[in-house]
Amino acid sequence: DEEAVVAMRYRDNWISTFSRLCGSYEEATSIKPMRYTDEPPPPFAGVGYANAVVIFSVKVTQLANSLDWPLDVYGIVAARDSIDRNRNLLFNRTRDNCQRLTSGDASLLLTG
Repeated sequence: DEEAVVAMRYRDNWISTFSRLCGSYEEATSIKPMRYTDEPPPPFAGVGYANAVVIFSVKVTQLANSLDWPLDVYGIVAARDSIDRNRNLLFNRTRDNCQRLTSGDASLLLTG
C-alpha cells in the first residue's frame, strides 16, 4: 500500500543520510525527556526552539473490523528531532507488558 511505500522511503533516506553519524535506524536517543525545557540546546547547526516536538495524546476514537473493547496495545510510538536524529520513545511496550485500553479510557500513556 502507499503508506508502506512512504515509510520504506523515509527509512531508506534516513539510513543513507544519518546512519554514519547517528547509528542504527532503531537506536533510541540518549537525551533524557524534558532535557532542554529550562535551558537552550547546545549550539548544533540548525537546532533551536522552533525544532521542538510536541505530542499531546494518542487516543483510539473508533474501532474497525472485528476489534472490540478492551484493546491490549503494545509496540512503539516514536518521534525524531533534529538534535540527534535518533528515536524519542513515547510509547514502548511489549506484548507481556501491554496497556489495556477501554471505551472509557482509550488514550495511550505516553512516557517520553
